[in-house]
This record gives sequence, C-alpha cells and structure tokens, in this order.
Amino acid sequence: MINQEMLDAMQVLLSPINNELSKITNLNTVKSDLDTTKSDLDTVKSDLNTVKSDLNTVKSDLDTAKSDLNTAKSDLNTVKSDLNTVKSDLNTVKSDLNTVKGNLQDFRIYTENEIEPKIQLLVENYVPAAKRYEAAAQEMDEFKQDIDILKRVAADHSEKFKKIS
Repeated sequence: MINQEMLDAMQVLLSPINNELSKITNLNTVKSDLDTTKSDLDTVKSDLNTVKSDLNTVKSDLDTAKSDLNTAKSDLNTVKSDLNTVKSDLNTVKSDLNTVKGNLQDFRIYTENEIEPKIQLLVENYVPAAKRYEAAAQEMDEFKQDIDILKRVAADHSEKFKKIS
C-alpha cells in the first residue's frame, strides 16, 4: 500500500498544481474571451467611427439645410415686401379707378344735361336750314344759268350795237 499512499500523497501534492492548471485553463478561456471582447471592441470602435462620420455628414447637411432655410426666409421676406408693394399699387389703382368712375359719371351727366340738348337744338335747326339751303342751291343753279344766258344775250347785243354804230 505504499504505492497507494504515495499515490495519495502525490495527489495531495499535485492537487494545488491541478488547481493552478485549472486556473491557467480558465485564464486561457479568459484570454480567449478577452481577445473576442477586444475584437468586438474594435468592431464597435469601427462602427462608432462610421457613426461619427455619418453624424458629421448629417451635421453638414443640417448646416446646408439651415443656410437654405435662411435663404428661403430671405426670399419669402422679399416676396412679402413685393406683395405689400403690389397691394399698395393695387390700392392706388383702385383709388384711381374710383376717380375715373366718378369723372365718367360726371361726364355722362354733363353730356346728358349740357351736350345732348345742344346737339338736339343743332339738329332741330340744321334740318330745316339744310332744306332751305338745298332749295336755295337749286335756285342758285337756275340763277347761274340765267346769268349765263344774260351774258350771252348782252354780248350778242353788244356786237349788234357795234355793227349798227
């Protein structure tokens, strides 16, 4: 049994070594886990750099959007100003149109009260006068014919008197 005792004694002596070996095996597992964690951390770091780059792109796009928004605001203010000018001009045009309407109404009233009666009076006097002038014109033509005849007769008589004398 000496062998058994020696074996037991060796086991007792080897037990702390086995424990240490077991720890070393556990360390290898921890080291493997640590390597995996390091690899995962590198992946996270790479992903974080990608996110950081994407965030910078988004920030740049946001700055561009802000600039575009400021430009749009400025343009909108210009349009508002132009619209106010157009409104003012439209109000002036409306005022002028109302003045023109008033003047037109005044002109219609003046035409109705002043000009139309005078035209009517002219028409009433013109038609009879025109008929008189038409008749007189006919008489004038007859007078011209008569004068032409008298001239010829006078010329003919003058010749006859010259011959007699």
